[in-house]
Amino acid sequence: LFRSGVFLDTAAEGLFCFNPNHPHEDDPAQATVKFLRKVSRAVKSVNPQAVIRTEFCGSDYFSQYIDTTWVQSFSSTHPYQGDFDEYHINFFRYMFPEVKLTEWGCDATNWDIRAKRTLFNGIGRDRGDYIGDHKAWIYETNELMKENWDALATANPEPLIPTLRDGVLANKFPIENKIIYTIFNTNADPVSGAVISVPSIPNTHFVELLYDKEPQVQITDGIATISMEIAGNDVVYLAQLHNTIEVKDAKTMDVSVSRKSNSQHLQIAEDSAGVDKRKIIKLFDNDALIDEVVIIEQP
Repeated sequence: LFRSGVFLDTAAEGLFCFNPNHPHEDDPAQATVKFLRKVSRAVKSVNPQAVIRTEFCGSDYFSQYIDTTWVQSFSSTHPYQGDFDEYHINFFRYMFPEVKLTEWGCDATNWDIRAKRTLFNGIGRDRGDYIGDHKAWIYETNELMKENWDALATANPEPLIPTLRDGVLANKFPIENKIIYTIFNTNADPVSGAVISVPSIPNTHFVELLYDKEPQVQITDGIATISMEIAGNDVVYLAQLHNTIEVKDAKTMDVSVSRKSNSQHLQIAEDSAGVDKRKIIKLFDNDALIDEVVIIEQP
């Protein structure tokens, strides 16, 4: 039971009980703390790596005993969903990044912008009742987050960093060898051109990972200004990656990597859905993306 973890359904909500026949403490918060502490100590004594998961976190204080939890920040069924309309942010996710969140409430009946919010925040999704194109989008974006779990799990995420366009929001997820910028165009219309300026890092390049495109980059005085097109109400994942893949010959796929280990592997895919035929080359270390290069094939 404890090899991977335990799930405590609604255990951290701290609900009141008014039945005088039930023996419990008068303060549900104190009772919840005692319960979560007791469970945490018991589970971790069996397996320190075991995960304790709850439905909702209850409070900031409770989070010290919880590893991962459901949230309903962007669900139309949640009474406070409207409070997140202004910034499209789950602030708890950035204040307590050690607690991993998954969104429960986005389903096929309230899809619209809410699913994009979870992607923007780097939050996974639990619901399995999506339909049609929703299922394909969920699969694709879940794979995107899986490939970049290392950056999304950073201990130092930064919400709402400055951008160059009104209505375009951005979050930053940095680790030593990778930075992911999630960018959300909250406008109904597409934006095109310069959208964000970030510090330039020597021997790195930029690539958009969801649509596998390399944006235009202008570097001035150590600042990289990124120009790209983002559809209305859409989210993109801009990655700043170290130059690890070298394509010596695109036609023969003569490729080398500057860092080698037994845990690395290359993945090459072809994409002809758009106007240009492309080859997408990805380098992984186990299941984490290290570098990506997009080659536009000449006719």
